[in-house]
Amino acid sequence: MPIVTSFIGHKRWSFGRFDNLPEHIGLVTGASDAQSGSASHQALLHRVRRGVHFVVAAAIVWVVILVIAGILFSDQTAVARFERAGPYIAAMTLVAFAANHLLRFARWQWMLVRLGARVPTMASLAIFMAGLGLLPTPGKVGVAARSLLLMRHGVPIRMSLAAYFAERLFDLAGLLLLAAIFYRGPLSDGLTALAAAGVACIALIARYPDRFVHALRRLVSRWPKFLMVVNATAGLLRAARRLISLPQALIFVLLGMVANVVVGLLVWAVLGDLSASASVQTGIGAVAVAHLTGSASMAPGGLGGFEVALMLDLEHTGVKREDALIVVTCARMVTLWGGAIVGLPLLLSGLRRDRLERTTAA
Repeated sequence: MPIVTSFIGHKRWSFGRFDNLPEHIGLVTGASDAQSGSASHQALLHRVRRGVHFVVAAAIVWVVILVIAGILFSDQTAVARFERAGPYIAAMTLVAFAANHLLRFARWQWMLVRLGARVPTMASLAIFMAGLGLLPTPGKVGVAARSLLLMRHGVPIRMSLAAYFAERLFDLAGLLLLAAIFYRGPLSDGLTALAAAGVACIALIARYPDRFVHALRRLVSRWPKFLMVVNATAGLLRAARRLISLPQALIFVLLGMVANVVVGLLVWAVLGDLSASASVQTGIGAVAVAHLTGSASMAPGGLGGFEVALMLDLEHTGVKREDALIVVTCARMVTLWGGAIVGLPLLLSGLRRDRLERTTAA
């Protein structure tokens, strides 16, 4: 089965459930790195079209909920504050979006170089952003599309998936550290201990990947589907070995932390423009916990979990609900919807170019 079809060819998409994840991962990492044929390409285009429809529908629902919440929670004073600070807030959000994604792209490009890939910077940036176009979709269609587009530059599927796997691992470690350092909410004591344990586990996995995989194989040997997940993880760990080794792994983690700190600074700055009192520590800690909550919810793009966690944390510190709503909107434009707005046209353009090249070659 061609690898791209293996990655996105399931008829059923899982909305945060792991019922078909073992087959999903096993097929991806177990397939060959051969160039995909026209059938897999057509399957990808079909899934991308479905993904685009899902993103548009999710965006409409998100905006409708936002408008309803704004009507329910806002008053004339809040509207006046937003009208006064609106241009500054929009400018800060745009700057934060650019800084956040440039930092993430710099890390991504460096990881590809470490793995031996040589992709021109501007082409790599376009592909990186294209992969974010379908971030709010189930099934990780954007990841598959990014891998397909990178194949045109000689990057094998296994290599791009290893980079994506390492990227997620670095982000998790960075968010846990930021939460442990900056978060001072109602669950801060327990979260600090959990974050320390999580970072220690990630460090041990990175330092002793073979022992970790061997222990997991013994643990799940009676369950074939879980064993497939472990074998898939082992393949990704082997492929990403040059990324998760010291000292460069620490730099990759730090780059992700700085990118998330940018979003935290945006939260703090927007609250300041709205005349709401909050510390820098509050902004960074709340963003870290919101990301972790969104990831734990397993919803596409962390939809719902991120927003609720950030709203509750800000309200807990005394921020008015209407101001928290504006902050959440800005944060999500940086972490989710901005990437979709920029990435979708780049993704569709890249796939169209890829299809024309295939047609010409045929």
